[in-house]
Amino acid sequence: MNQTTPGQVESNPIEQKAFVHAFQGRGQIVRDGFFLPVEVGMELQPGDRISAYEDSRAEITFTGVSTKLVLANGSSATLLMQLTDPAQGPQWVASNLYGTKVFFEEG
Repeated sequence: MNQTTPGQVESNPIEQKAFVHAFQGRGQIVRDGFFLPVEVGMELQPGDRISAYEDSRAEITFTGVSTKLVLANGSSATLLMQLTDPAQGPQWVASNLYGTKVFFEEG
């Protein structure tokens, strides 16, 4: 059993992770106000905003889930962690969706 002293917050590591699985074209990730290039294999953090520019495509995978998030042709999304089911722990959620080519795809 973990014990904490008053004022100390017990931290729970994020169990489910998100990664850039595939990327073609041009795009960017905004993390804490900094602009980063999109790179295949890059681990994403809660609060990251990923954009795929015109004629571009990014595929985001999540550990333990067969469905991937696809962003294409000028679309973008912000990735957040939310507790949707207390029995399962925090889950990734795509929010602030922009564009017509943001969708989920099997596998």
